[in-house]
Parts: sequence; structure tokens; C-alpha cells
Amino acid sequence: MDRRKFIGLAAFATPVAAVAAEEEPPYEAWAAKIESVLKFEAYSPDRGLILSVELTVPPEKEVTETQNDAAEFTSYQWKNIRMPADFTPGSTYLTKFQLKWDGKEVPIPERFWNDLARLTIMDCKVSPKDVPDKFGWKFHQFLADLQQPRVLRSIEGGTALIEWTRAEECDSSSTIRWMVSRSGTVLRHRSGTDGC
Repeated sequence: MDRRKFIGLAAFATPVAAVAAEEEPPYEAWAAKIESVLKFEAYSPDRGLILSVELTVPPEKEVTETQNDAAEFTSYQWKNIRMPADFTPGSTYLTKFQLKWDGKEVPIPERFWNDLARLTIMDCKVSPKDVPDKFGWKFHQFLADLQQPRVLRSIEGGTALIEWTRAEECDSSSTIRWMVSRSGTVLRHRSGTDGC
């Protein structure tokens, strides 16, 4: 290749490389805005469903062990509330799980959620309005990887799907799913991956 062609190609390639570098989403800036929270509201894409959740970390000095007649450990207790089987002192406990459907609350019986511990909520304090349109989809994917509850309405509009992924031992995870009908019928399912 002669010198003129090489200089011409090099001059052309430099602006293309600079533009390509500018197109990379600001993942580090987004990651710097992630924080762990105890209260959260998840919205469906159409904003018709709102799930309000709250986690509590019981103070360790208020958590007691319960024992059976043989003085064997059976579970933890906090304020006369028996903690879920997988609760350990210092972990979270789900204390609020409220779904509003087009402004009206759909009661979800406590037995479908008050036995859950060790959930986390990671929230990114970047407003979607501040994300350029060209990075909108990448930002959506970034948020989808955060541990937080999500809520979706079915295409037919008759059911809501709630999903919440939880970290488990050995770098595995499990996903808890609730199917909720507008009339208040609830089904819960949990699936997971084994990292051990």
C-alpha cells in the first residue's frame, strides 16, 4: 500500500473509532448510582400496576432463638413473629407486599409473601428521562439485571406477573414468581439455579 492511501485510510478511521467509542453506554456512571434500598415501588410498563414492597432488617439484639423441648434450635423469632426458615440474624424480612391495579388494591394474602427472607432491592438512581434515546434499550437491559421486584400485565390484561430474583448459596439464584388475577387469585412459584 502506498503512503497516500495509508494516510487517507488512517485519517478516515480515526473519526470512526472516536464515534464508536462515544457510542458505548455509560455503564460505570450508571453502576455508580446503584444503591441498596429497603422500600421500593415497581411499575408495569403501562404504569397500570404498582407493586409496593418493604424489607425490614430486624435488629440482631431483638432476634431470639426458639428451641424445642430437647433444647434444640428450631427457628428465629422477632417481636413474637416466627421468622422464615431461611432467615438468619442480619438478613432481610419481607414486611410489605401490596399490589395496586389501575388504582385499586388487589389484596394478596400474607401467606404468599410473609415467609420470605434474604431478599434484596438494588435501585439505580438514574432517571430514564436523563438517558439518551440511543442508550434507552441498553439502560433497560442494565436495570433488568438488578435484583429488584418487577411487575408485568398479561397481554390479555387479566393477570399480573411479579418476579423477584434472590441470591442463593454457591453463586446460585432463585426466582420467585407470583401470578395474580384481577379478582385476587394468587399462585406462587419458585425456580432456581444450582451453583454448587
